[in-house]
Amino acid sequence: MAVDTLLLAVLANRSKYKALASAVPKETLGAQTGWLLDAYGKFFEQNKKKERVDFDVLATMVRLKLDETAAGPALALVEAARNSRASEEQEKLVISELYERRLSGLAASLVNRYEDGDDVDISYELYRVSMETRKLLGTATDALFKEPDIHEILAEQASDVGLKFPLLCLQEHVKGLMPPVNVALCAGVDSGKTSFIARTVAHWAPQCAKLFPGRPILWLSNEGVVREIWPRVYAAALNKNSLKMAELSRDELYAQYEAAMGGDRSILKLLDIHGWSMGQVAGLVEELNPCVVILDMVANVRCSKPVTARHEMMETNLQEWREMQALHNFIGFSTIQLSADGLDQLYPAMHHLKDTKIGAQGTLDVQIMMGRLDDPNQQGLRGFSTPKNKRKKVGKPGNFNAQVFFTPDTCHYEDA
Repeated sequence: MAVDTLLLAVLANRSKYKALASAVPKETLGAQTGWLLDAYGKFFEQNKKKERVDFDVLATMVRLKLDETAAGPALALVEAARNSRASEEQEKLVISELYERRLSGLAASLVNRYEDGDDVDISYELYRVSMETRKLLGTATDALFKEPDIHEILAEQASDVGLKFPLLCLQEHVKGLMPPVNVALCAGVDSGKTSFIARTVAHWAPQCAKLFPGRPILWLSNEGVVREIWPRVYAAALNKNSLKMAELSRDELYAQYEAAMGGDRSILKLLDIHGWSMGQVAGLVEELNPCVVILDMVANVRCSKPVTARHEMMETNLQEWREMQALHNFIGFSTIQLSADGLDQLYPAMHHLKDTKIGAQGTLDVQIMMGRLDDPNQQGLRGFSTPKNKRKKVGKPGNFNAQVFFTPDTCHYEDA
């Protein structure tokens, strides 16, 4: 089968055409083949319910649009494509070639931008496009567009499989978390974000050991330093303050912590990432294959795009963070600071976020707001709400308001 005929036969399917047409090197094809591929696009655009090209319609388009000299060879190609069926091996060959050509073009464009002096994180951008191509090459094109097993999805939702938060108010309104999902804890400065993450991680660790055996929890911090975070993790896991823990021997301390974390003391890995870019984060994630990644804070990660406005940096980081979760299939749990207008209130609004108003919410599945009051007599009181909750439980409102008591010394939160 001629190359042009094979290409027309493979791309006569709507899903394959939509996924691969942009990667076709038309400059290397005959003029009639290029014209017919463009005609495929017009056909699919005008016939949105058709899954395959109607070659009778295509032949009519040729006769109406092309002069007699060009129409003859084009009609011969139409008939050849109509009567051809590419084998599975031929389809795989064409698909892989087109994806690799697409990668080559994207890579060349990135290198040209870099050579021209654009502010582009070349290693990360090349990593992103190559990872996307690797994922596509590992999946049959038809499978990308096939309807999933809806019954299986509904059964999973009904059984509420996934990681549960330690607070009852969150358990009652947020379904179990399964990757990939994007969660953010939004709170003001010195409100207990790190303590809440520590408590949540200690609660999740035994669940992760059962649901995702062999995959660690990764906590990346560019806000505090891990030397200061580790004692909070131990306090949250053991429900003991630092003085009580200091009374234990080293062996007792490690044994109790290991038991609290589900039997694996090394399931949680903490790392300082001050000054890191999103590309460096992605490389670490690819190497360690974690089930959960905590990013504290997403706004402090060095932006890969040449943007200067704070809100653009923040929204770019959040979008790339979201894409990373989809590519590597993990649960993302990030932290975002509240803006000044969200302070001194228990239930800040969805848009009360620093450096962004509405751009961040589009990337999130669950937005947890943790508010507090400035009143010295209410220092242990926290307000929890979920103004964005795509994981809401059936029969429950997506958003709720709940008061919670915070004990800083043990990093524990108790429902009121």
